[in-house]
Amino acid sequence: MAKIKPGELWEKCTDLLFDRSDRWGPLNEAMRASVVVAVEGHTLIVGMSGEDQHLRGHLETAQNRHQVLTCLKELTGRELDYQMIHGTTAEDWEMQRQARDTQVERPASSAQAEPAGGQALEVEEPPAEAPGDGPWASMMERLHYAYRSVQGRTQPTVRARLLMDALPMLAEAESKAAQQGEPEERIQRSLTRAIERVATLVDLSATQVALELLRHQSAAPPKKTGRKKK
Repeated sequence: MAKIKPGELWEKCTDLLFDRSDRWGPLNEAMRASVVVAVEGHTLIVGMSGEDQHLRGHLETAQNRHQVLTCLKELTGRELDYQMIHGTTAEDWEMQRQARDTQVERPASSAQAEPAGGQALEVEEPPAEAPGDGPWASMMERLHYAYRSVQGRTQPTVRARLLMDALPMLAEAESKAAQQGEPEERIQRSLTRAIERVATLVDLSATQVALELLRHQSAAPPKKTGRKKK
């Protein structure tokens, strides 16, 4: 069996959840703001910084928890669970675990928690790369980071700047996909999907984002590359 670090598993789960959503919502925000700090048996200990604690509830509702656990099982082939804590380090968890143990005696057979960075979880098979991934997955990761980093995301000018930052990313991903020999049909499917994601984040229609992308490409034409038709 292949192995994957808990932190990487949480990131893959985050990406998978976003890929299946039709918009950037509170659950996506909460997943991005959380980190795996330790592993206790089959349970991931997941923490958030103090400034992100207002997002914690989105990872504790029954519906969202079911979505996360389903993704974790798909990625690992195992039944896993997660527990939310305050803090983002193994030391934070150890302090809270010790406080818990002073109130409730732990069974002798309970597993000791291990820092997330020092343990790898077994997975049945590496997740298959979906058609159109590669440059598109990298582009979406950069876009997510840009979105998370910006302040005042509800302001029109901030959304406009985010769109301006996203346009070169879209153009670059399309160009790289062509250079890597992806069939034209697959490129267009992936591009459409990426445009729809950007449109959701900046509160525009996909057609408007596509128009701005065409304008951006016309102003700085990409290098011509041979494209394969499927």
